[in-house]
Amino acid sequence: MKKNASLVFFLFAAMSMGFAQTKPQALIRQNVEKQIRETIEKSSALTGFSAIDLTSGETLTFNENMIFPQASAIKIPILMEVYKQANEGKFALTDLKTIETSGFVGGSGIIQAMADPVSLSIRNLCILMMTLRVCFGLY
Repeated sequence: MKKNASLVFFLFAAMSMGFAQTKPQALIRQNVEKQIRETIEKSSALTGFSAIDLTSGETLTFNENMIFPQASAIKIPILMEVYKQANEGKFALTDLKTIETSGFVGGSGIIQAMADPVSLSIRNLCILMMTLRVCFGLY
């Protein structure tokens, strides 16, 4: 009987510890969700997002089924890919690229105003991409 009582106590303690660890995580998630929703509701902007907790795999979404135009949001994965490839040694961020005036595609970036080809480092092209409206194709 004493063994059974010890086992029940141990199981109860283990379950309590598990709940104790999960409960703060659930509270944190609820608070984060509440703050995000309040922020979105205060904004006049149409907002949507999807976030994944990389430790648990849980997702948090808002307007996840809406389709949004990419606009400048596409610049972030482009920048990430540039730095990834530079890190892999495919090129250096200091390598120069010449932008020909015939390589422009839409947009209203400052480089379009240049009459002659422009040579810039890949790093500087990334800076321009992130800080200005710059659209160009590198062929």
